[in-house]
Amino acid sequence: MIDDCGLVDFPSHGNILSWRGRRWGKIVRCRLDRALATEDWHDTFPKSHVEYLKMIGSDHRPILATIDNKIPKGRRQFRFDKRWIGQNGFSEAVERGWKNNPNNRESKLVDMIGNCRYEISQWRHENKPYGKDKIVELQKLLEDVQNDDNRIQEELVDITHN
Repeated sequence: MIDDCGLVDFPSHGNILSWRGRRWGKIVRCRLDRALATEDWHDTFPKSHVEYLKMIGSDHRPILATIDNKIPKGRRQFRFDKRWIGQNGFSEAVERGWKNNPNNRESKLVDMIGNCRYEISQWRHENKPYGKDKIVELQKLLEDVQNDDNRIQEELVDITHN
C-alpha cells in the first residue's frame, strides 16, 4: 500500500519497534508508528529524519520528525524550580540579584526580578542538575525491561513508579 501511494519512510534513529503489548499471553513488539513522505518531498527536505524516542508512560514510542537539523536556537525561557531552595549557593545568588544595583540608581521591582533571574541562571549553569543522572539511569533500566521478554510486568511497574 505504501509503495502504491509513492511514499517513502523517513530515515530513522532509535528503536523502530514503536509498540509493545501483550497478545495471547506473549509480549509482542512491532513497528506501528512511522513517518512517510513522497520522493519529491524528500528531495526538497533531504535532511529530514525521524527519531524514535523512549517509551515512557505509554505502550508506544513517540516519534519526532525533524525536517532540518539547522534549527536556530533561541533564548531559553526561565523556569523556577522549587527544588533549588536550600541548595548550596542558591540563596546567595538570589541575594546578589536582588542587591545588584548598577550605577547606584534606584532599581525598579521588574529590574530586580530580572537580576535575580540572571544570577539564578548563572548559579544553575555552574551547578549541574542533581537529578539528571538518576533520570538517565531509570530511563536505561526502563528501556532494558521493555526490551526483555523474560522480565515480568511488576518490574516495569516498579521502575515507572520510582
